[in-house]
Amino acid sequence: IVLRHGGLAFLLLYGLLLVTIGCPLLLLEMFLGQYSSMSSGTIFHHLCPLLTGLGPALCIHAGARAVLQLATLMWTAQGMYRVFLQMELKENIFSQEHFNEEHFSLG
Repeated sequence: IVLRHGGLAFLLLYGLLLVTIGCPLLLLEMFLGQYSSMSSGTIFHHLCPLLTGLGPALCIHAGARAVLQLATLMWTAQGMYRVFLQMELKENIFSQEHFNEEHFSLG
């Protein structure tokens, strides 16, 4: 289905799941943190003792994701720098100073 519709089916399902699952979970965590005045590392232990490791796991996951996103951004920035550097080199090589008509005349 996704290949036939060019990714539209994926984007629709992704948006639907983001609205139905992601946003309520984000709001729940923010409201619980605001209401209890606790960090995400300690709030889940006070809600249910079985969820003791969930807070630190979320903090570690957020830290790892931040590092991965930073690496992706730096990789993209490096690629863009190389593209613009090559464009600058091409502009210098193919500038009008290097190409005079007398060098390329046939007669």
